[in-house]
Amino acid sequence: MQTMSTRMDSNFLSRWFQTVVLIALCIGSIWAQDKKPSDKADLKKMLETAVTAQDHRAIAAVYTHQAEKARAKAEEHREMASWYKKRIQRNKTSRWIKNPAHCERLVKSYLKQAKELEALARSHEDLASQLESNAVK
Repeated sequence: MQTMSTRMDSNFLSRWFQTVVLIALCIGSIWAQDKKPSDKADLKKMLETAVTAQDHRAIAAVYTHQAEKARAKAEEHREMASWYKKRIQRNKTSRWIKNPAHCERLVKSYLKQAKELEALARSHEDLASQLESNAVK
């Protein structure tokens, strides 16, 4: 017959193991997401060696991914600006008075960056299409 202490130890170990597995899965999924060739060295190499339509579509995908990340950062800062504004109104404090404007400047900057990255992606998509149409001729 199991004692209460043994059952508690067993439950603790089971939960501990489940927690470790969950953390490992989370870290693995984050690592897998960041393995896209969006770091500067990878992108530079891709740009230097791009020859085929497929190469240019891969570059476009990197720029599109970077644009999505920039838009997500813009949204994050838009939410922060809103939070700061509500906090200032609620607490009648000037402690965070400059923060909403700071966040709003970041929103504009990230959105501008996203538009530029999307333009780069489109130019590589266009180049890929031209290469494909030239290959057909």
